[in-house]
Amino acid sequence: MEPLLFALSGVLAEVPEAALRATLPLWSVVQVREQSILWRQGRPADAFALVLAGALDVLVDGTVIGRVEAGDTIGESALYSGEARRFASVRASVRTHALVLSRASIAQLRALGSPVHDALLRRAIAGTTHRSQVFDRVLAQLQVAKFAAPASASSGIFRRLWRRVARTTPNPADCPPLTGFLAHHPLLGRASPPVRAAIAEAFTPQAFRAGQVLLRQGDADARVLVLAAGQADVLRSIDARGGSMLLGRLEPGALVGVDAFAGAARTASIVATTAGWVHAMTRDAFERLPPPARTAWLEVTLAGSVRRFEAAAQALQAAIGVFASRHEETTPWQTTATAPQLAGEAWKQR
Repeated sequence: MEPLLFALSGVLAEVPEAALRATLPLWSVVQVREQSILWRQGRPADAFALVLAGALDVLVDGTVIGRVEAGDTIGESALYSGEARRFASVRASVRTHALVLSRASIAQLRALGSPVHDALLRRAIAGTTHRSQVFDRVLAQLQVAKFAAPASASSGIFRRLWRRVARTTPNPADCPPLTGFLAHHPLLGRASPPVRAAIAEAFTPQAFRAGQVLLRQGDADARVLVLAAGQADVLRSIDARGGSMLLGRLEPGALVGVDAFAGAARTASIVATTAGWVHAMTRDAFERLPPPARTAWLEVTLAGSVRRFEAAAQALQAAIGVFASRHEETTPWQTTATAPQLAGEAWKQR
């Protein structure tokens, strides 16, 4: 077996050898010397890579916020977008070997319907989802939040969420169709009408009432939701006494739980603040999609996972700065290395 084919088989074991062999001309083997930059922050995201050996540090504005090692993916946004830019620089911490796909090669795989393309999407989704969770845990340990908690109980948020409410059901005629959301989505809008129709059919409309928990923190709930009508809050439990942090508010059109099919536990709860409707898709319904529709939804999922990861990485970079400013008495190596070491160790343990 050729060395390149052997390397790909080790990373993408679920893909038939014949399919892997057909993609060999599209890959480039890249060697990165220690402390050399592979990609720079702000440059076009025009390639995707699988790390074969070595390790790469991820830097946001010069701060190391994590590390990718053998078997990890990097440059995931190139798998679904031709316009994205690098949100971070990538630098080899030791001599590193990687397999690289250009954006043009990715487009060719997609056009051919190669199983390698879908396998890469799934692997990238799992990787970015895991990294986001790692960064969330590190942020919690640093006790620095990206969002402010409600100022006081007088805001009425908890009373509004948990009060007893009438169990009235909205009129089904009031549930907006999913077709409009899909047509205006940045990725799905460019898909063919049959692909969007297949995705729409995989969703089921479900009514909810004010105060209902749509998704619960800690659950492995394999559903993706599109908020069709009504409003909901995103809450994260922050202590054993039931204290919660308000992370955000959702309006109609919000896509929730986009990485649910990666098998990860929910990192926050979604609680309805009004009655309304969601469209829900289960994992089984997703797996029954026709191949072109399944690929299109994998790209949507990866785009959402990458956005979440980038937001978490930027929050972590800011948290490191805040942590350092509050602990000036700590020695420099302790201050600057604490968060990246935590993130790196957690990454290794997945």
